Amino acid sequence: QLETKYNWVLYGIPGSSSGFAKNTTGGGTLGTSDGPLGTAYNPPCGGGNRLYTYKLYALSAAPSLSSPVTGSVLTAALSGITISSATMTLTYTAP
Repeated sequence: QLETKYNWVLYGIPGSSSGFAKNTTGGGTLGTSDGPLGTAYNPPCGGGNRLYTYKLYALSAAPSLSSPVTGSVLTAALSGITISSATMTLTYTAP
C-alpha cells in the first residue's frame, strides 16, 4: 500500500494559467505540505524509486477551507465541487 504524502500543495490557481516556469513561486496560494519545510516544496529525499502524482482539478465553486490548508484538507473540500480532474504520475529514482 502506498502512503500519500503531500510534498507541495498549491491551490487557487487562476483559470487563465497555462503553465508554470521552472522554479516559479507564484501562480496560486501555497498550502502546507507534509514535510519539514511547511509551505515550501519538500523535495525528494532518501534513495530508491518514488512515485509523484500531480493532480489538477476543475471546480464549479471556490472550496470552503479551514487552516492550515493541507493536502488532506484541500482534497476533502473539493469532493462536492469537482467538475473534472487530470492526473500525471512520474517515477523519480533518488541517488
